[in-house]
Amino acid sequence: MSFLSRYTIFSLLIIFISLNSFSQKNNDDKLAMQYLEQKEYDKANAYLEKLFDKSPEQWYTYYYTGLVGAKDYSRAEKFARKF
Repeated sequence: MSFLSRYTIFSLLIIFISLNSFSQKNNDDKLAMQYLEQKEYDKANAYLEKLFDKSPEQWYTYYYTGLVGAKDYSRAEKFARKF
């Protein structure tokens, strides 16, 4: 196999992996918001916690809302004091 074909295969592999991880992240966003809208807070919080860890400023309000909605007041209070 020539260098050019190896490079092409490697590049395509990297692009595929990147697109796959982006679509998974996008799917997590959608599921978290869907569960929040349906008031299924425990399910939403499972996604929101991960999303918050990656981007705290973007997901703070949603995650806090999910904690309060799930009536996890002690965790919501600790969360609010921490941030």
